[in-house]
Amino acid sequence: MRKNTRWQGLVGAMSLSVGVLANAAPAHAAPPFLRATSPITRSTGVAIDANLVLTFSEVVTAEEGGIHIYVYGTNVLVETARVGDTTKVSLVNEVVTINWAKNLEYGTTYYVKIDAPAFDNLANESFGGVNSEGTILFTTVGAPAATSTTVAPGTTAAPPAILGTRCPRAGARRVVAGQRLVCRRVVTRIWQRA
Repeated sequence: MRKNTRWQGLVGAMSLSVGVLANAAPAHAAPPFLRATSPITRSTGVAIDANLVLTFSEVVTAEEGGIHIYVYGTNVLVETARVGDTTKVSLVNEVVTINWAKNLEYGTTYYVKIDAPAFDNLANESFGGVNSEGTILFTTVGAPAATSTTVAPGTTAAPPAILGTRCPRAGARRVVAGQRLVCRRVVTRIWQRA
């Protein structure tokens, strides 16, 4: 009986092809890139206590390095958040949120730089980082307008409800100055007549 060499050759070639596919190296994956940021680049009116949110093209892991925020124009470093510092940086899949330790200044333009080895994808390919001042750039909201309240003539102090309200400036309190209530940095205690 004659063997079907044609069929055996086809089966052999198919098994060879399947073996090659099974042992083939995975296709090259591209390194992660920034898909979006919040605040949006070149935005204005950003709250001084706003978090920085980075959305990557894929799931990333924290590696080494930091996220640095600078004052635009003077290049003064304001703060660095190390990617491993869970008090400042949270990472959920492709979203990284940076909660700065202190509020930013009113009416100031900032830019952010990110170290290149800070984040990797699941294939261990590194995010290229951000080195340009214009990639993540935003301006905070202007300072609130100064407020004052007129005190009735003959009154030596404001009612306790007004004295207890907060001033927008850190370390300041509302005090009576002439006929008006103003925000001033107070070192001594304000006493009120009973």
